[in-house]
Amino acid sequence: MALKWVEGFESYSNLISFLQYRYASFNGPSSTFQPGRAIGNCLQFNGTSFVTPTFSNMTTWTVGFAFRNVNLGASNINMPVLDIRDLTTAQLTLSYNPSTNVFALFRGATLLGTGTFVLTPGAWYYIEIKGFIDPAVGTSTVKVNTVVDITFGPGNTQVTVNSYANTIAFRGPAGVGLGGSFQLDDIYVNDNTGVVNTDFLGDMKVEPVSVIDNGFYSQWDVFPDGTPPFQAVQILNDGLIINSNTAAQMDSFLTSSLNFITSAIAGVSTVYWARNTDSTTHTIKSLVRIAGVDYLSSAITINNTAFKAYQNIWEQDPSTAVAWTVPGVGAASFGVDLNS
Repeated sequence: MALKWVEGFESYSNLISFLQYRYASFNGPSSTFQPGRAIGNCLQFNGTSFVTPTFSNMTTWTVGFAFRNVNLGASNINMPVLDIRDLTTAQLTLSYNPSTNVFALFRGATLLGTGTFVLTPGAWYYIEIKGFIDPAVGTSTVKVNTVVDITFGPGNTQVTVNSYANTIAFRGPAGVGLGGSFQLDDIYVNDNTGVVNTDFLGDMKVEPVSVIDNGFYSQWDVFPDGTPPFQAVQILNDGLIINSNTAAQMDSFLTSSLNFITSAIAGVSTVYWARNTDSTTHTIKSLVRIAGVDYLSSAITINNTAFKAYQNIWEQDPSTAVAWTVPGVGAASFGVDLNS
C-alpha cells in the first residue's frame, strides 16, 4: 500500500477532543473545526502539534494538504508546519513565514531552500512535499497549487542515524510562541511502496459519506447505551454502536452518495472507532460488499479498552483491481467483520 493516511476532519461528530483517539498525539486545546475548504470540516489549528501513528520505515514520503493562513501574527519567523520524522526527530521540516508569506524547507536547523510563491492570507492553497531521506543523495520537492516552489538535492536530507522516516507531524503556531491560527484540510500521506499513489497526487479533496441504512449483513448487536460486554465498533454518523463476540459475524451499511468528487479517486478510507471490553485482543477486518460479493481487508488489531480510531484504505476497487469510480463507490456497501 502506498496511500497511508487520509484526513478530511469529518469523522469526529464535530468533537475536537476525538482527534486524540486517531492520532499518536494531539496538542491543540483551543483548536476548532470550521467549514472546510470545499466540503465538510477543516481544522483551525493554533496548538503545538499533532502526530500520525507510526508507519513502516520508508525512505520516501509524499504529503499533501490544504493550507490557509487565518490570522497568524506577522512575525519574521519560520513557523514549522510539517515534519517528516524518524519517530520524534524531524528529518525534513516545511516551515511558513507569516511576514513574507512563503514556505521554506529545512533539514533540522539547516535551511535547504526558500520558496518564491507568496501566499495571500485568508486564501486556500494546496501544499505538497516529497522527501527522499539519505545522507548523500537525498532529495526534496515542495509544490504550491501543483507548481514546483522549492527543490533540493541531491544532498543530505537525514538528521538521525536512519535513512528513513515513519511519522508525519503537523505543527502549530503555539510551538514557536506565535499568535493566531491556520487551517488544514484534505490531507494525504503516501510512501513509495506498491504500484499506485507513490508520488504527488495533486490537489486532492476528501469527501465524507454517511451511513444511511443497514446493508446486507446485520449480524452484530446494537447497544444504544454504549456499554456492551464485548467487542464494539461505533458508527459516529448517527451515534450507533454495534457489538459482537462471535468470530466471522459481519455488519454492512449503505452510505450516502459522493456529491462533490467527480473523478480521480485515489482511495476510499474506512475509519472504525473500536474498543475491546474484555481481556482478549480482538481483530476486525474492513468489509466491502459489491454486487453480492464480499471483500475483506487484512486484519486490524483492536487492543485498547477505550474507543480509538482504526483506518483501512482501499486504494482500488476490489471488484475490478483498478481505481475507484464515483459509480463504483456508490454501488458498494461498507462494513466490518469480527475476525477473531
